[in-house]
Amino acid sequence: MSMEMHTPQSLHAIHGIGDQPRRGSASRWLGSCARQIARIRLAITRELATRRAAAELERMDERALNDIGLQRADIKQAIHWMRANRRLDIGNAP
Repeated sequence: MSMEMHTPQSLHAIHGIGDQPRRGSASRWLGSCARQIARIRLAITRELATRRAAAELERMDERALNDIGLQRADIKQAIHWMRANRRLDIGNAP
């Protein structure tokens, strides 16, 4: 039984292994990181918009809440509905 000796170039050419880096792997990794950061940023933006909307509704008196068809006990449910249906104004976020 004899063993074949390969150079690093032949290992890469024949088997796809060796010390030569894959082209584009760093840019794919950076792109993946950028997308994840964008998702986190959007989640934070949405959470802050939710908190602002809840605070605004909490500051309203009973009469103002009644004018828009809410009672104080309904605020959390209304915020949840607005968030689930993406009705909160979060600026330029999609």
